[in-house]
Amino acid sequence: MRAALLCLVLAGCVLPEQDLASETDICFACAQTTCGAEIGACSADDDCAALLSCVQGCTGDDCTGACVSDNPNGVMLATPVLDCATASCPDDCDALAF
Repeated sequence: MRAALLCLVLAGCVLPEQDLASETDICFACAQTTCGAEIGACSADDDCAALLSCVQGCTGDDCTGACVSDNPNGVMLATPVLDCATASCPDDCDALAF
C-alpha cells in the first residue's frame, strides 16, 4: 500500500507489525540518498511537512492512511517522493509497497 511506503520513505518509520525493520532501513537509506530534492521540497511545504509529521508518529497502515486523509494537500508533494523511491530504489522499496 502506498500509505505504508509513504511512511517508510518520508519518515523512515518502521511498521512493527510487519517485522520489516531491515528492509525499511534499506528503503529509507536509498530514498534519502537518491530523492533528496523531492524530500526537501516536501519538507519545505507546510502541508507536506504536516503529512510528514503525522506519519512519523504512525505504527501501522491505518494511522498512515488517516494522515493522508487528514492532509490531502500534502500528498501532491509526497507523490514525487514515492515515485522517486520506487523508480530509483526498486529493489529496496518495491517489496514494501504492500
